[in-house]
Amino acid sequence: MDTVNHFHWNASPEIFSFSGLSVGWYGVFFASGFFLGFHIMRWIYSREGKSLATLDNIFIYMVLGAVLGARLGHCLFYDPAYYLANPLDILKIWEGGLASHGGVAGMLIAMYVYAKQTSDINFLWLLDRMTIVIALGSFFIRSGNFFNSEIIGIPTTVPWAVVFSRIDPLPRHPAQLYEAVVYLLLFILLSFLYLKHKEKLKPGYMMGLLMVVIFGSRFFIEFVKMPQEAFEPIFGLNMGQWLSVPVILLGLYFMFSKSKPGIKVKHVIFDLGAVMFDWNPEKIAVNFTSNVALQKRIQAELYYHPDWIDFDRALITEKEAIKRASERLDLPLEDAEELFKQTKSSLVLIKETFNTLKKVKENNLNAYCLSNISPELFTYLKDRHDLFELFDGIVISGDENTGKPGKRIFEILLERYQLAPEECLFIDDSPANTETASALGITSITFKGSTNCYQKIYTHF
Repeated sequence: MDTVNHFHWNASPEIFSFSGLSVGWYGVFFASGFFLGFHIMRWIYSREGKSLATLDNIFIYMVLGAVLGARLGHCLFYDPAYYLANPLDILKIWEGGLASHGGVAGMLIAMYVYAKQTSDINFLWLLDRMTIVIALGSFFIRSGNFFNSEIIGIPTTVPWAVVFSRIDPLPRHPAQLYEAVVYLLLFILLSFLYLKHKEKLKPGYMMGLLMVVIFGSRFFIEFVKMPQEAFEPIFGLNMGQWLSVPVILLGLYFMFSKSKPGIKVKHVIFDLGAVMFDWNPEKIAVNFTSNVALQKRIQAELYYHPDWIDFDRALITEKEAIKRASERLDLPLEDAEELFKQTKSSLVLIKETFNTLKKVKENNLNAYCLSNISPELFTYLKDRHDLFELFDGIVISGDENTGKPGKRIFEILLERYQLAPEECLFIDDSPANTETASALGITSITFKGSTNCYQKIYTHF
């Protein structure tokens, strides 16, 4: 077979070695996929108002799920008789033997467990967004396989054949590159769907597309790939191809099955400060004085002081709160009164969120208000805005002498208006508040700005 006109590949799997420690191409590609994947998910979490506190856990779950699933898949699919007779050998991962189909099953189970243990994460929501990371990671892994001259194709005379000189002198199909190109294109497609069309797609669609494309392409590429395991073909298909079929069918189910009717959100609960009205203590302080030191003291010794919490809960009156602030900040009483007036006037209605409230009502959903706010501030806002007429119920800390993030104020809302937690959606800018709501069985959105707020709400009903 003529090899002169074909590309010869003879790269060493090892980039460099120092003091007995070697760094290989596969490790670099794998680490690159992991690093970029983590930052992509971090960006997605931030973009969609999810708590970053649990983000590290997802990759731990995924790695464990993928490795355990891939190992068990290899043992059960390719040589069950041996491993059932020698069960301890299942633990010998270093001897090789991982099945990607088992890895998929392991990752699905791991992500399901993670989603169940994470209050603001929905399983299908997570699957769809992880597809972007999985596709990119798969591209890097197959690129690493190419640099290692492994998972090679069968001999061929096609013009683009590659001679893997470290293996033999035969020109072969670069099967790793076939898969790598598919995965890279899939990554681009999934990123586009997420950025432009995610609200229009049914939950699970992107995961289904990933399964169909990855294992559909693998089904056909297997025809030009050297066998990876000793397996007698059945009807001309190897084990990898047979195992791809149920994954493809599961992917099609994710893509085209009709969503089962379940409990839908009927009640949307809004916070006021920073959600419905602009609330920015730093901005208030800057507008009040040009003295930087005083600006910092106003934030620390007024808005973030325990007295402000007591003021919100009507445990002290506005007059008393002004008097105490005047003493702490060394301000004349009239200046402290002016500061409180400016605080009230800074509470400007956020029109985009107000429009979201109106859309919620237009969709025949009930809307409720649950806010940490004093009776004086609440009266000030209610006298100036008609949005409060849209709420079906209102509970504020100033009337109940208790507030968020304590669970009692949530229970008061649920009991007073006879709301089922699973039918409620709570929107608040504080992760501590949304965590309390989630612990009570209320679906929650950590508000990060009014942009796309309605789309986030819409996904829940």
